[in-house]
Amino acid sequence: SAIPACYMMIGALPLEAQIHIKTLGLFGSMLQRDSSIEYSIIERQLAVKDSNSHSWVIHVKKLLYLYDLPKPIEVLYSIIHQDSWKKCVKVMVRRYWIQNMMDTAKTMKTMSHINLKQLGIDPHYVWPRDTSHGLRTGNGARR
Repeated sequence: SAIPACYMMIGALPLEAQIHIKTLGLFGSMLQRDSSIEYSIIERQLAVKDSNSHSWVIHVKKLLYLYDLPKPIEVLYSIIHQDSWKKCVKVMVRRYWIQNMMDTAKTMKTMSHINLKQLGIDPHYVWPRDTSHGLRTGNGARR
């Protein structure tokens, strides 16, 4: 099936990408105060755990690598405002998934008649606009 086209037309990222954005956002918010217990735990986990560990911090480390974001130790010791971090995460995750879906779509016979250059992660014009609430395509991705 042409799943990438569905996501692109409703203007949504796959659920996996949305979970990754939330996970990385939480990671960034835990690093806002270097005096917090969470900060200390993350610092320790990064120092002690290897890449084969099933630790949440190592999972985040792999996500940072996947999305070409800074290494966790760089994020840990730099001063990044939470809003800037979340924006950066969204941009990089979005970039990764758009490229991933485009690459997948190019290999699918069913997608040969669609102009992939016109698709992106923006709602297709067939989705109605509700001026009081903006675009309402988010629910389409969950159904």
